[in-house]
Amino acid sequence: MNCPKCNYNNTDESALYCGLCYEPLKKAGKTGAPESPPGAAPAETQGSPAGLVLQIALIAGLLSGAAVYFCGTTAPAGEKESAALEAVHLREKTAAAENLLAAYTRAREELLIEIDRTKIDPEGFGLQGQYTIKLFKLEEDFTNGINDIQLPGTKSADGMKNASYIKWSEDFEAKEMAAMENFNKKYNQLIHRVGAK
Repeated sequence: MNCPKCNYNNTDESALYCGLCYEPLKKAGKTGAPESPPGAAPAETQGSPAGLVLQIALIAGLLSGAAVYFCGTTAPAGEKESAALEAVHLREKTAAAENLLAAYTRAREELLIEIDRTKIDPEGFGLQGQYTIKLFKLEEDFTNGINDIQLPGTKSADGMKNASYIKWSEDFEAKEMAAMENFNKKYNQLIHRVGAK
């Protein structure tokens, strides 16, 4: 039986509703409204505006569901997830940089202790000296580690400034400079002590 509304060919002659648009099918030989399936709401008449609105809403819902299924999340939600993910990666990178600076500072302190505990070799402070070579290796490892972390610039890709990241960058640079000055002071004291002997 063909549906009087959408002309869909319903092969089951005993069907009460169209298999495509759920329009009630008029049965020959029956008077009155067609029977509703058990538990179903009363069917809207063919020309009812409410029935048309419900069908449009159903189609729109199906289409939007399919779009989400095939295309993933909508753009605003995807942008929010992307921003949240970038924030997590930035926190991980800044924490890694902090840990690397702390390890670099400890390693330089250990080098000072090592130099001070043994009989100091004056030639060790020379360009090819053992202390200088160890110090250059520590600096190289720190620089390579920072490069591997790939800290972003203080401006985002769209040119917007990230105030909290700029503040962290400034604080990190200040800590790095303070640690360097502290080490240089102690290192120079060892050099002068050797020269005074």
